[in-house]
This record gives sequence, structure tokens and C-alpha cells, in this order.
Amino acid sequence: SFGPDTRVFAARGGHVAATRLTGEGRGSAIVLQPRADLQLDRTAYRPGDEIGFRAVLRGVRDGAWQVPTLTKEQVEAGQRYTTELIAPSGVAIAQWHATETSAGGTLSGRFELDAAAPSGTWTIRKSAPNASNGTKGPSASTAFTVGEIEVPRVSLELSSSRMVILRG
Repeated sequence: SFGPDTRVFAARGGHVAATRLTGEGRGSAIVLQPRADLQLDRTAYRPGDEIGFRAVLRGVRDGAWQVPTLTKEQVEAGQRYTTELIAPSGVAIAQWHATETSAGGTLSGRFELDAAAPSGTWTIRKSAPNASNGTKGPSASTAFTVGEIEVPRVSLELSSSRMVILRG
């Protein structure tokens, strides 16, 4: 337990650090957790449209964010980064798999909606296997709309009091 005026000194590999904890505003430490961010190319689609997605994944190793990687053993065991297309009924109707990310920790792919896809709120869910050290893999989901999309018409009229307008 920390007292009202605790001093901490740490040394590791030729590096040192020191701090003083006064007891004011002291809370619990933030522990990094694996995370994913899932992005779609649009928020609304029509039946028959193609859905483009991109996921940015981050794992945690030694207390720092890292690009997650699957070990050879995980790949041989059939573990994959999985993206699912989920209908409004809650049923996963398509899956997309990958065994590695880009150097920046991203994955991208496409799903094609059936021409008879029902209208409603659909979901794309991304999940990753647990890390080799047992920590939970990053996951994310995002919802989007499928249905007839009515694009509002825009009318724009420009006028100027000057006949000639010069650039610059």
C-alpha cells in the first residue's frame, strides 16, 4: 500500500527513473488491452452493393501496443483473423479470413450483398484469435443500413455582380 508521500525509484538496463506519489488524485494504473477499429466505406447500402471494410488491429506485448501476429502454431491450428457479415436476423451469412495483417496492422476486404438482401440494420464483426501469451485478441463491430436509399437532390445557383472573375 502507498503512503501519503511515496517515492518510487526504478533501474533497468542502465536506465533509471524516479517519481513521487503525493496521494492526491492517485488512481489505478491503466492496463492496455488489445483493440480493433473497424471502418466501412459507407454507412448505407442497397441490396446487391459491395461493402468495403478495413480493420486496424493492435495487440499488447510487454505493456506496449504492438501489431498483432499469429504464430506458426496458431496458423497450423487453423486460427485466423475473422470478419463476419451478420444479417438483421443475427445470423452470420458470410465470413472472410486472413492469417496476417499488413505491416501497419490493418486488414481490408469486401463482402457482396445479395440482390435480395433484406432491409434493416446489418453488422460487420471482426475478431482475432487470442495472443500466444493467452491474452484476448482484439475485436470490433460496426452496424450499417441496407435498404432503398433516397439521395436528396441538391440545386445550386451561382451569381456574381462581376462579369469576369480572375483567379488569385
